[in-house]
Amino acid sequence: MESALIAQKPAIPNLVQADSAIETEFISGPSDNIGYQNPTFWWMGTASNQQILGFDYALNGQSNFTQSNHVTFRDLTDGAYTLSVSAITVDGKKDPTPVVRSF
Repeated sequence: MESALIAQKPAIPNLVQADSAIETEFISGPSDNIGYQNPTFWWMGTASNQQILGFDYALNGQSNFTQSNHVTFRDLTDGAYTLSVSAITVDGKKDPTPVVRSF
């Protein structure tokens, strides 16, 4: 009998607003009109006394959690988009000032 592998999304941690010691910044990615449908964004997060667990990112308000420091959006239709990203520490504290990029 074969067993099927089921991909699981990481659980979104219980988030606690953090103090200003957590910072998130974009490393690369478009910041203006683009002529393609698959933009990739890279970011990083730092915290003074904690490790970074992952990132909360939202494209036009639709929020997702990832442990990766980048994302590629596939097959976007023409239009205006806004991406925001906040680092999250291992103890569930979230950067209160997400970085925002419009494209």
